[in-house]
Amino acid sequence: MDNLKISKDNLKKIQFYPSIEKLYSLDKTIVEFPPEGYTFIGTGPNMAYKITDRATSSKTLRKLIRPLYHLFLKIFKTTKIFEMTKKTPIMQEANLVFSGSVIYDIKKPWILYMFDHPTSLAGNNYPLFLKYRDKIEQVLLSPYCKKIIYTNQTPIEFMKKQFCKEVVDKIVLIDSGMKPIGKAKTYPKDYNKKKKRILFMGSINNPLDFYIKGGLEVIKTMQSMSKRKDVEFVVRCMVSDEIKEEISKIPNATLIDKTVPFEEIIKLYESADILFMPGHNYSVTAFLEAMSVGVPIIALNTYAVQDYIENGFNGFIVQRSDKIKGYTNLGYPSYIRTDTFTDEIKSLDDPELIARLKEKLEYLLANPGLIKKTGQNARKEFLRRYSLEKRNKEFKEVFDKALEH
Repeated sequence: MDNLKISKDNLKKIQFYPSIEKLYSLDKTIVEFPPEGYTFIGTGPNMAYKITDRATSSKTLRKLIRPLYHLFLKIFKTTKIFEMTKKTPIMQEANLVFSGSVIYDIKKPWILYMFDHPTSLAGNNYPLFLKYRDKIEQVLLSPYCKKIIYTNQTPIEFMKKQFCKEVVDKIVLIDSGMKPIGKAKTYPKDYNKKKKRILFMGSINNPLDFYIKGGLEVIKTMQSMSKRKDVEFVVRCMVSDEIKEEISKIPNATLIDKTVPFEEIIKLYESADILFMPGHNYSVTAFLEAMSVGVPIIALNTYAVQDYIENGFNGFIVQRSDKIKGYTNLGYPSYIRTDTFTDEIKSLDDPELIARLKEKLEYLLANPGLIKKTGQNARKEFLRRYSLEKRNKEFKEVFDKALEH
């Protein structure tokens, strides 16, 4: 026990900033499985965040607060609210600060970890990002900012256009890492199930996710295939009463809109034949969870999808709608969180998009060997790119370098 205590005492401490609590699943794996020689520490969220979180946990209050917040931003054009809810104390015992999509000018070695688009540095608001870009650049130029870690390539191209070479030179690409969530699917040699399961994974907490992740497109595709006896659709997502009613009319569809144990989520992936995610940007957690089990993915050619899916290899990329003007908005993809974009999705009438999605599904259903091949490739790609071992080796190199004197 003494040797174990000494070993723990010798670990270098990294503060997960701004808070080590209420982390997304991929961030949790960073804290729970740190690289060799390191441990993560941190504080809880500040009072401003707790008040905001409590208020937005109510559906009624969320509907009221969200438009007021965006109206406030339009009038005052400030990041103060965003900064107020994020700022927490820097811990003296921390050797290094690991900041998740938050910039803070501190006199201690720190690393910026970017999971989202760069506009997340200004509350996912493109006009605010442009307004504060020079300020953000100055903070990133600080000698205390050692590296900027990105988890995919697409936002790096945006960074190259927005910031000077000295900032861009600090960028390093490190793929996300996680443990496989379940057992790898065992495809029999003559794989050809009588009924194949098509899975859509949305959020059980955020009702906007249904639209952002392509839920309406899934519903319309399901309706166009409702008479097929050889396919079963499973929708796991929080949805409105109106959408519930629509799904209830589809005989080969099942809705799961309640919180279930993660073991049940694993079973959903293990029993799925295709992950169907025709979203308006990438869904990294669902993509990696499906790949870890060996399930191929169908997605649209929207933001950063190509960073995870190679068409025809570990999944399939379908041409997105050319009727959605929001894709060309300068603030895309952060723009997808606006009411304007959501309203555009809700009112979209593009039968050609639904026909393309249906055609891809029906092609795979008619070619089960292709499902098997791309599913097996998805598992291999996960093990090659997204293992904890690979991520931690690359993290350790960055952390060690950041702490060199």
